[in-house]
Amino acid sequence: MRNNHLLLLLKEIMEDIKEVIRTEEEIERENSVRDKLSNPGPFEDYMKNLELLQMKLSTLIEDIDRIKRNLK
Repeated sequence: MRNNHLLLLLKEIMEDIKEVIRTEEEIERENSVRDKLSNPGPFEDYMKNLELLQMKLSTLIEDIDRIKRNLK
């Protein structure tokens, strides 16, 4: 029963994390990416942005995994 409660809590925490991610800064970055896709620049810039997004996703996944471990 306790594990079910912890899983529900984890689900709520993960939902909160998803909301927090959409901060004004993130929205500005998304708009910047949209602008760059509308007006493509050098391919190298696109690849740098893609690498940055991959690093951020990796960090987020690590944070979620850490939260899961802490709840166990």
